[in-house]
Amino acid sequence: MNPNSSPVIWTRRFVGERWAFPITPLSESIFLRHFVGDFLDSPDFSQELGGSEPPVRTYRGYPYMNATMFMSLLPRLGLPVIPEFFLDLFPSSAYPTEHTFSSRAWWILMKTLWQKRFWRLIELRPLANCQQWRLFVPQYVRQIRHLHPRCVETLDGPAIAQRLESAISLLFPYRRIHIGSLGLANFLYMLAEFLLSSLSPQGTDVTCAELAQPNSWTPTLVVNQVLAEIGEQMRHYPQLHAEAEVLNRRGVGQLLRQQPEHPIVKRFREFLRLHGHRSDNSYDLMAPCWREAPEIPFRRILGYANAPAASWSVLPPLSSSERRQWLEAAGGPLTRRGIFKLLRAVLDHLADYLVLREEQRYYFELHVEVIKSLVHRAGIALQHSYGVSEHSPHFLSFSDLIFALTRKAPSDHVIAQVTQNAALHAQNEALPPPPTFLRGDEPWADFDSAMGGWRGLGISRGRVIGPAVVIEDPRRLPPLTGKEILVVRGLDPGWTALFPAVAGIVMELGGMLSHGALAAREHGIPAVSGIEGVTRKITTGQLIEVDGHTGRVSLRQGH
Repeated sequence: MNPNSSPVIWTRRFVGERWAFPITPLSESIFLRHFVGDFLDSPDFSQELGGSEPPVRTYRGYPYMNATMFMSLLPRLGLPVIPEFFLDLFPSSAYPTEHTFSSRAWWILMKTLWQKRFWRLIELRPLANCQQWRLFVPQYVRQIRHLHPRCVETLDGPAIAQRLESAISLLFPYRRIHIGSLGLANFLYMLAEFLLSSLSPQGTDVTCAELAQPNSWTPTLVVNQVLAEIGEQMRHYPQLHAEAEVLNRRGVGQLLRQQPEHPIVKRFREFLRLHGHRSDNSYDLMAPCWREAPEIPFRRILGYANAPAASWSVLPPLSSSERRQWLEAAGGPLTRRGIFKLLRAVLDHLADYLVLREEQRYYFELHVEVIKSLVHRAGIALQHSYGVSEHSPHFLSFSDLIFALTRKAPSDHVIAQVTQNAALHAQNEALPPPPTFLRGDEPWADFDSAMGGWRGLGISRGRVIGPAVVIEDPRRLPPLTGKEILVVRGLDPGWTALFPAVAGIVMELGGMLSHGALAAREHGIPAVSGIEGVTRKITTGQLIEVDGHTGRVSLRQGH
């Protein structure tokens, strides 16, 4: 079917949170096609439910999911309520209004589940999922580190190809547990919302989002807290602080070499040793890790050092007893003890999964760092063999890269592919990002704009007024004072290191359980997501008001 005439609706939600920038052919073939696409790919789904279109595609370099596939299936399953996670994939103007039972829809679903052997692809048992992850991590980390190119002195093209194939194959056992954790977390959140509304039908002062918080320190919180503490410590060394401000414009390598024994430098080196595998764009293989680009986390440290000490804080995890006190304050348990106990159990289990999700992303970034290192070595090998740039692997698909490394691809073919794909990627980067929804290749506007404001999804309660700072690339970050409101397309966990130095957050993409939403609630920062094109509607310096409860973002007078 010609996509220009296709009735299929495409969405950037969910996948767009992971790729806020144009995706390279290598990242697309590894993560989007194999890691996400093959999970949903099915002839029956595509032909009968997805408008004969694939489950994922790219448009101007940005990934999209086939929303029509879910819009055609879910209303025909006879479910009383469609889970909110799936509703978030639809344009609000296209929400299904009729729910019917279709034996054909169930047949397609069951047939696909059987063909895909979903019980092997996803670990969906609530208790086994957590246990499997705890057992999986030590072996997973050991295998990842063994594949790192620094473990051997020399690697030729075929050896690099073999290690890359092994590294990619390790993504699938990780995916089995991670997708199960995502599904269970969303199911538990939906169940908690239902029980909370049953506990107090008239509404309560506490929301499910406030109760759905990790019950222990997540890796993301730990990383952000360490950066903030180093920034606080730097206040006590004004001379080093002044030198760092100057050197930061040329990179921090000189500072690290000049004063290796300084307490700040030693602590920052230790930070990079432990957490330097993190990145501001985990799924983009071209995005440098913090270890490769230490100026990125160092700018965060300077931001905390320059901001007023009282302007940032990291809230401690919400314990089970504190969660119970919040619920009792709502008044529900006085009349509905059974629902109250069940809600407490669901929220405690949900809190475990929220910690699990952040842990999984943290170790996934360790995995991606190894893949990036192998891709870098592959670039050097291709440079010697074909005379192309060392960045050339990013502009080949994974299969084409393997062929090139094993010298099975003709030189003119490799050079032509790299040249063409690199030019197309540069062209996509120069264009503004496409809309959240498409019908075929045509934009589908789906946002509320009136009276100088916009309405999205409130993901972290609170209200704040401040100057907007529109950020397209976290590597080009202006100085922050703790009063600014961050306006971004989407947030990777690495971006959340900025949170202690901002007053509010507005995002184009991100759901209630996204990494950005969880981190915003953990930092007590008002936040709104799901506002189409907000990075183009608001400009840096404009005074805006963010209401994280109603999801309203408004322009205010003044600067």
